[in-house]
Amino acid sequence: MSKRIAGLLFVVGMLVSTVGAFAGTQDFVAHNKTGVALHHMYVSPSAKDDWGEDILGEAVCAPDQDVKITFPDAEKSDLWDLRIEDEAENAITWTGLKLNEISEVTLHWDGKKAWADVK
Repeated sequence: MSKRIAGLLFVVGMLVSTVGAFAGTQDFVAHNKTGVALHHMYVSPSAKDDWGEDILGEAVCAPDQDVKITFPDAEKSDLWDLRIEDEAENAITWTGLKLNEISEVTLHWDGKKAWADVK
């Protein structure tokens, strides 16, 4: 089964702050502190085998930019995976995120090592 998130995830830049009446409990804000522009971002239930569509679409998440990621209430999963890619498609993946308990994910990369701080 594919990680079909298209139509289920909506990315809204911090300039447009919308709270949906049917927002899921796993909604979160991703803070890009990697120092590089993110050209692709994927969020999918950990139990799925593929990533599905890029939730940034044509948008680019610049360094120090925030992205609000919302889910419909019907989307249920305990554990989620997050993948980011730069323009050259260098990828970093975080697995097993408990998005029902997280409201913010700050993504870091120091040129050698990647990590995420969660709240």
